[in-house]
Amino acid sequence: MIRKIIWLILIMYFTLPCSAIPSENASYLLEKRTVIALYKASETPTGIAHHPLHRFLEMPLNHLGLKVVYWNIEEGLPDLKKYTDLKGIISWYLSDDMENPKNYIQWAKNSVDSGLKFLIIGLIGCERDKNKNITPLYELNMLAKSIGFEFIQRWQNISYDVNFISKNQTETEFEQRLTQKPTGLPFFRINDTKSTTLLAISSEKDNEPPLPAVFVTSNGGFAVDGVMININPETSLARWHTNPFYFLKHVFETQTLPKPDVTTLNGQRIYFSHIDGDGWQSISYTTEFKHKQITCAEVILKKAIQDYPDLPVTVAPIAADLDPEWHGTIADQEIAKKIFAEAHVEAGSHTYSHPLYWAYYKDPNVIEREKKEFGSGKVQSYNVKKASDSTKIAGYALPRAFLEKAFNLKNEMIGAAEFIKKFLPPGKNLKLLQWSGDCEPFENALTILRKGKFLNMNGGDSRFDEEYPSYSNVAPIGHTIGQEQQIYAANSNENTYTNNWTGPYFGFKYLKHTLENTEFPIRIKPFNIYYHMYSGENDAALNALLGNLKYARTQNIIPIHATHYAEIAQGFYTTQFLKLAPFSWLLQNRGNLQTIRFDDATDLWIDFNKSKGIIGGKHFQGSLYLFLDKSENTPIISLVKSKTFDAPPISPIPYLHESNWEIWDVTIDKDSLEFKTCGFGSLKTKWIVPHEGSCTLIVKDNEKETKKEVSILKNNTLEINHPANNGEPITIKLIKNK
Repeated sequence: MIRKIIWLILIMYFTLPCSAIPSENASYLLEKRTVIALYKASETPTGIAHHPLHRFLEMPLNHLGLKVVYWNIEEGLPDLKKYTDLKGIISWYLSDDMENPKNYIQWAKNSVDSGLKFLIIGLIGCERDKNKNITPLYELNMLAKSIGFEFIQRWQNISYDVNFISKNQTETEFEQRLTQKPTGLPFFRINDTKSTTLLAISSEKDNEPPLPAVFVTSNGGFAVDGVMININPETSLARWHTNPFYFLKHVFETQTLPKPDVTTLNGQRIYFSHIDGDGWQSISYTTEFKHKQITCAEVILKKAIQDYPDLPVTVAPIAADLDPEWHGTIADQEIAKKIFAEAHVEAGSHTYSHPLYWAYYKDPNVIEREKKEFGSGKVQSYNVKKASDSTKIAGYALPRAFLEKAFNLKNEMIGAAEFIKKFLPPGKNLKLLQWSGDCEPFENALTILRKGKFLNMNGGDSRFDEEYPSYSNVAPIGHTIGQEQQIYAANSNENTYTNNWTGPYFGFKYLKHTLENTEFPIRIKPFNIYYHMYSGENDAALNALLGNLKYARTQNIIPIHATHYAEIAQGFYTTQFLKLAPFSWLLQNRGNLQTIRFDDATDLWIDFNKSKGIIGGKHFQGSLYLFLDKSENTPIISLVKSKTFDAPPISPIPYLHESNWEIWDVTIDKDSLEFKTCGFGSLKTKWIVPHEGSCTLIVKDNEKETKKEVSILKNNTLEINHPANNGEPITIKLIKNK
């Protein structure tokens, strides 16, 4: 009898789906998400943050689920063995010479031969060495042929009477029509029979075949940047000819790749707001307060914080504005206490002395240098620009706003946060630093923060509106600097809308256009209202800000704090997918990221029988969004083909369709559902249940328990509403009525 039982157990074990019982010792395929971006530092003296790779290309790569590591090819060739999840390589060079073209070509060919995708944008970058010796064509073709094309001759001049031949005009005239004549093109011939040419160029006066300008091969692709993206040489503003989402998706074959998503939580667009402390002490001359000598910080408290308890906000003072040893006052400290006492307010730090040009402080001898060049005890307006100065510190008169004391990097990173914590009520903490000035920190500053267990945010300045009418001005999730990660704000602040606070002061009202353009036709950014205390200085600025807050209330959002978003964004870079089987993955190291997206997935749905730690899902804009339970460290995603397109699918267990509060610790029994939830404003959540009729709703809120009956609506939808409660967690249980 015992033997029979043992055999039954063994049979059950080995017949279970592999995705349901992943073994710790099993070797599963790690999904490849990393792309190495090659550049030449000499072409971008102001840093990689200003290179087209980062400015234009990284955002669509992030949207496709890929993360970017930058490599300065002038420092040698990268060791690809260090990257366990390497998907491919991109080069975008602005010059055609390098130190050792032959070594580079052999390395690049070996990379492609090993199975990596290789995308070349613009110049191939190795047509000559530093002594101007021309690289033989056969050597260039070693790399080109491995990708799937070859050079017939070096350059074809077709700058007259050109015709653009497009396979898909929607994708090759994405934001701007192709009207500018190219000065010439490399003369290619594509050898890969499986290639796709998106754009070719021909001349009416030449008998030569059309020249491919943007194409995808089995092993990568090529794009001539003059016809892929148009960059205005005077303004540096750019607009895409080629749709970067479409092009990069096919080059790196991301169609079935799970994508960690930072825009959405529980089916709703993420909302967060954060305030930099600049202008804390400035006197407001708004109509309501101009005769009362009230500071901007107090105006923001009264008008933008206390009146919007449903919209959480992270407030980051500059420590020097509060510290009396610098130039803070008791009154400034009292305002800080009042702000942080608000239930929906989270504390952040905006450094101690407000560095404006971070690269200046990378110098190990900066204390002596600063004193020699600028003296001490000086203070400047945050936005004062000087017309000319020999020091040229990023256009500012001083490298930081306050020079009362010698610069101390650790004090800027950690000391400021510890000082600001003095004004927090019991139970609140401070975990976020909001970058100041140019928001371009160096690696050591980020390392100090990480070791101190602090998060960081700011930079990016995304805008997508009439003035910046392109996805090219939407920043990526963040910036990888050495071994560290900077997280960008999701949108630009009012400073860019007001021309560095010189007017028009109502400019921030146009934030709405960016919010709309980054939501439709594809959601690529969360909803972020980011501003400074000086927005309380005048009527135009304050009304623009309040208009944005009112607009937020009309949207389907899930409000969270900025620190929460920073944690989600960090999770994008750390998340790993172990492929268990076709359409089945185990997740690792995702941090606080709780949404996974699959694009072009209207025919896919969750297989709840084989999945673990998934609390719900939703189809939106042709993509499938899956919601994870943060209480499950290693969830399993398993998908199946779905036949339901016009309504949320009915599944054998209840699942979350959308919620404006965070939901976790979901427990499902035969006839009941229980979960924890908290958030801001009133709870509005929808679940899809497998049965009709009604349920008994039990809510435990601050040890108070209430019960009521709720009816199941059309399409098996169950709606749960609950009044605001200052963000305190509650427990909800649903029991199926017989």
